[in-house]
Amino acid sequence: MHAALVFRVLGTLQADRDGSPLPLPSRRQRAVLAALLIRAGRPVPADEVVEAAWGERLPDHPKAALQTVLSRLRTTLGAGLIRADVSGYRLNVTVEGVDALRFEALRERAAHAPDAAAARLLDAALALWRGPAYADFADRDFASAEAARLNELRAATVEDYADLSLRSGRATDAIAHLEALQASEPWRDRCVELLMRALCGSGRATGALQVYDRHRRGLAAEFGLDPSPALQDLQARILRNEPPETPRPVPAPPRWFAVSTPFVGRDTEMTTLVNAVRGNRLVTVT
Repeated sequence: MHAALVFRVLGTLQADRDGSPLPLPSRRQRAVLAALLIRAGRPVPADEVVEAAWGERLPDHPKAALQTVLSRLRTTLGAGLIRADVSGYRLNVTVEGVDALRFEALRERAAHAPDAAAARLLDAALALWRGPAYADFADRDFASAEAARLNELRAATVEDYADLSLRSGRATDAIAHLEALQASEPWRDRCVELLMRALCGSGRATGALQVYDRHRRGLAAEFGLDPSPALQDLQARILRNEPPETPRPVPAPPRWFAVSTPFVGRDTEMTTLVNAVRGNRLVTVT
């Protein structure tokens, strides 16, 4: 594999060589490449690659048609990049060669670094994003679960970066990230709490109260619910002009929470459940 070949999936799918985009004009070529990137370095059975490329409208000779697509991909990307064996097709890439792998590696390094270094690593991880993960294929069965997993990791990374910024006295560094996240995912309690703290810490207590009130009204209209006790307590402290308490570290969602298939039509409920699992020892779902 060419050392300067980089695949970008944190946004629309893109392949770069020496910093210049490579032409991937065929949607089927892009779909096959995306399916291989989702399991970068691991084999993907031929039937799954065919399904990613054609969905339910299969060609008359699927395996032969797939070989044509793979041949064109190899011509563009390099002959040795896609390997075939009895278990399927494997994309020969490294961590540095895929932005999603680099993103997760930076997160892992940040988890074991001092606060200042961790903040720099998370900032670098967030800089890799250009849009929603696998944006071209997030509505396709083969990519939707991985896209959702990466998007959730990005949201958690924004919150972790904001938390570190607040703890180091750099409240203003967190605000832009949190405002963007809160606009796209308004029901994340941790994001709302961190945004209120950041605004309050930068001398914008009125803005923090406005964030709380907007969140309260949205919860009531959408779910008939009140804000969490932690948010209510934070609002009360700001109204009393008391400094907010330093938030406790929030554990990551348990490993069993990762899903292998999409939860269609329940995006809001899934977001609420993720936030509930993060902030509570016990969560009951009815």
